[in-house]
Amino acid sequence: MKQFLSLLAISALMALATSVFATEPDIDATATSHFNTNVTEMAVLNITAGAVDLVLVAPATGGAAIAAVSDHSTYAQYTSVIGVGTTRTLDARISTGTLPTGTTLTLLPAATAGNGTKGTSVSSAITLGTVGTLSGTTAASIVTGIGSCNTGVGATDGVKLTYELSVQAIGSLKTTATNDITITYTLTDSGTEG
Repeated sequence: MKQFLSLLAISALMALATSVFATEPDIDATATSHFNTNVTEMAVLNITAGAVDLVLVAPATGGAAIAAVSDHSTYAQYTSVIGVGTTRTLDARISTGTLPTGTTLTLLPAATAGNGTKGTSVSSAITLGTVGTLSGTTAASIVTGIGSCNTGVGATDGVKLTYELSVQAIGSLKTTATNDITITYTLTDSGTEG
């Protein structure tokens, strides 16, 4: 009987403890943290290749025209964050140097992969210089409608740039030492979003 009473007392205490814990109110604690966010305007540009060599060589057969030479190892890579209602262009111009007399240098950009609004490349080659003149004082837009985006940073990410040096006026062509030419690329705010 003592065992029964002891068992009964323990059961009563457990029932009482359960009812006490079951009726205890929930206690919650809440705290907050305040912080500010800001997205700044960004225009970061990288041109992947170093010096590009375009060398006109003799044709295999006498009397044949001199073939144009091209290079497509260069990529323009960019990150852009724009303000509301604006877009950018990627512009190119010859900033220093003179082309060999009788030649033309063209640039053809190709479409790019990446993320966001990367813009649209022009569909035909842009002439950057002609007949030995420094016609690069006015920039040519090669990609338009750039918004907030990034093109990637891999070896073949970005806008593929194909340069071509061709003979425009064979009668004016003369041998030359190396003609150093610098093409300057600029991400430029261009106006309102369409």
